[in-house]
Amino acid sequence: MIILNEHLGQEADEVADKLNETYGFSPWIDCKTHDFFDKFLTCVQRPTDLPKGILSTSLELRRKLKDEYGKDKKVLVLTQRDIFDSDNPNHVDFDEDWLFSFSFGKLSMISTARLKRPDNKPSNELQVSEDLYMKRLQALAVGEIGLGFIHNPAHFKDAIWVNTTKGNRLKLGPSCTNNSCAMYGVVDIKAPHADEGYMLLGKEKRYDAGLDNLLERLGDRPDWLCKRCRDSVKVGKEYL
Repeated sequence: MIILNEHLGQEADEVADKLNETYGFSPWIDCKTHDFFDKFLTCVQRPTDLPKGILSTSLELRRKLKDEYGKDKKVLVLTQRDIFDSDNPNHVDFDEDWLFSFSFGKLSMISTARLKRPDNKPSNELQVSEDLYMKRLQALAVGEIGLGFIHNPAHFKDAIWVNTTKGNRLKLGPSCTNNSCAMYGVVDIKAPHADEGYMLLGKEKRYDAGLDNLLERLGDRPDWLCKRCRDSVKVGKEYL
């Protein structure tokens, strides 16, 4: 597996260490320039000094990474850019369409844009402790990458974020039902208030899907996986 970072070398090292600790493999780390990502991603110009956002639907980067690293290698991209779940760069709701991360085939991507503040607003500057920032990133990485080889355990259910104020729904993918496991779905930095929405897990409404809330439940445990997820881990050759 390759961790490809956009000038996030320290973050890549921290993620690699946590993936090795959790899953037992050591990713290879590579770095690319901003120009590389500008060329192979569908970018969204923001009316601020923040980096350009990117769309999760971009295909060019997937093709380029397949050509560069081989079709059988898993690649995790760490970027400072906001990721938006939209098909059109001209029609993006900056407050609603953002994602912490996504996966498609052999490509996974995690954004650090909204991990640097006490709330979910994007920032260039770190406004929380470095320890909290890194743990947020590590938890996202363990959960996102684990989806590739924790193979359809019976205790997983499809998760959907339901915004009750706007009526929007966003499919989050499969989630562990144990809210003290890193494979549990998250929708925001802090669990949204019940008046704002909830995570629909199967047929059950959950109001605890905040990233910081998850970290509090994980605590100082060395293993962030629940027993059922741990017993389901089967790492494929594309990660080795």
